[in-house]
Amino acid sequence: MRRILVIGASHAKKLGTALKQFENQRDFKVEIYAQPGARFANIPFPDLNNCTEQDVAIFMCLGNDIFEKNSHQVECKNRNKTIHLSKNKPSSENHLLNICSALQKRIANCRAKVVILDNFYKHLRCCKSHMESNRGIFGLQRKYNVIIRKFFASQCTVIEHTTLLFDTYADRRNERKYRELQVDAVHFSPCQYLKIAARLLPRLFSPPSIYTEVKRIATEIK
Repeated sequence: MRRILVIGASHAKKLGTALKQFENQRDFKVEIYAQPGARFANIPFPDLNNCTEQDVAIFMCLGNDIFEKNSHQVECKNRNKTIHLSKNKPSSENHLLNICSALQKRIANCRAKVVILDNFYKHLRCCKSHMESNRGIFGLQRKYNVIIRKFFASQCTVIEHTTLLFDTYADRRNERKYRELQVDAVHFSPCQYLKIAARLLPRLFSPPSIYTEVKRIATEIK
């Protein structure tokens, strides 16, 4: 049975959980290797030498390195959680390129189909008190995602994650629309992860036409 390995931090765990809901429809098994909150150095990478050409390895492991350590704080109020960016201190482009190089070395001999999802955006106007201090972080994260996509473009399948959320070019670059999908300034609702999973699956295997039912589900999820 072919495997889908989902590797990263909290988004990887949530997306992997959503992908598992489609296991019974097709002949694959989802394996999740994720540690919420982990920076690249602490991601629980599996042994990629055990992968076959039938497997798919999805990497979502660069997002928590975009800002310096200890730059966020979690607020829980009335059962609602918000993850604030309390210190707007982005990591340097050199740091991003260094971890891209580290990931490049890890996937170099992987026989599975390697898929890299660029970083999900975070801390977009988490609250009124941080609106001014965090101005510009949407543009910064978009810029860093361009760097990631260009770095890996010739080596593996790189997917701009916003194409799994929105249908139009304008919506994919609309900060307000993106922010409206988030539940804590970082993560999405389970429904949105299910939508991402349903839209992602047809792009993982060939021929994609076998996932007609999955495509239908993706279209219906709002």
